[in-house]
Amino acid sequence: MTPQGMAHIREHFPSNKWANEESAKYQECFAALANCTDEEILEACKSLRASVARLHMKPEEIVGEVRRNRKRSAIVVVQKRDLLDEEEVLRDRKQMTNTLLLAPTQSIANSVAYLRRVGVLDAKPLSRDITQWSAFTVGMVYAAIEQEAAHGTRV
Repeated sequence: MTPQGMAHIREHFPSNKWANEESAKYQECFAALANCTDEEILEACKSLRASVARLHMKPEEIVGEVRRNRKRSAIVVVQKRDLLDEEEVLRDRKQMTNTLLLAPTQSIANSVAYLRRVGVLDAKPLSRDITQWSAFTVGMVYAAIEQEAAHGTRV
């Protein structure tokens, strides 16, 4: 932490006497917050200020909020990593497009007609070049063809 971190604390909690350089507790509190970056302190101050009505905060409370924010950030990173693998999404899109390029024209036309009938696709004409279709359109037509292949008919 730098003096800018203490400035963030003074800005969000002006009643903190320990955050002033003249205070006897300043060095002790500065040391308690030493492992926190200025950005983490700013985020902690913002979240604490939004959830607490008082204008003073102990250094331990700010450090606790920084730790909670770090845990939340780590969880979000893991969730995002587990949710989407961009390379896998791109591979799947390419595989669906290649499957549609090899599919019989009549099967694609029937799937598009079905998707329009049930309201998934609008009546706007599609390009004859499947590679120009949106990822949504490719995915929906692919799913309709797969559904027909699996069940012999569309549900």
